[in-house]
Amino acid sequence: RCSVTVGGDCNLKVGGNMNVEVDGGINMQTARDAVNAGADVLVAGSSIFRESDRAAAIRRLREASQGARGGRSQSAKKQRS
Repeated sequence: RCSVTVGGDCNLKVGGNMNVEVDGGINMQTARDAVNAGADVLVAGSSIFRESDRAAAIRRLREASQGARGGRSQSAKKQRS
């Protein structure tokens, strides 16, 4: 396990069969940015739990992240492996 703090533009490259997880600060904009930078897994807490309609908040985050990097989802990536 490692931690990376990034400011500005970033592209993450990981070899092998590893996933890049971003935990903390994930919202509609940062979800898109993190996926575009190479993240495979997003962990969102307060951006979901502070909303009264949590299911809608999750849908919005999924839509935002799937709109990034050509709409590639985790399940689509697994199917290619």
